[in-house]
Amino acid sequence: MLRFAALLMALCCASLAAAAGEPAGAPPPINAKKLFARHCGWCHGAFGLAADKAPRLAGTAMTEEQVRARIEDGAPGEMPGFANTLSTEQVEALARYIKSLPAAP
Repeated sequence: MLRFAALLMALCCASLAAAAGEPAGAPPPINAKKLFARHCGWCHGAFGLAADKAPRLAGTAMTEEQVRARIEDGAPGEMPGFANTLSTEQVEALARYIKSLPAAP
């Protein structure tokens, strides 16, 4: 009976994932807002609006590719690189999130 319940639960979860367009066992989507708060908000402030410790990111003129490179490589003497801390997917999600921040709240 327990095996049947476990099998039924696994099938149910797999069909829910398939219905959502996600393969079964796929990692959860990256929450770029939380990632930003955890790794970037300390210096760049909430929503990239602060500019007291680091440059304001909201409304940046940098391209998404430039933002991605800055996140990975950092800026010597100014910002650490996160290439060894974050996955490629996390860096890409952060770059998209930063480019989506409006210039003015």
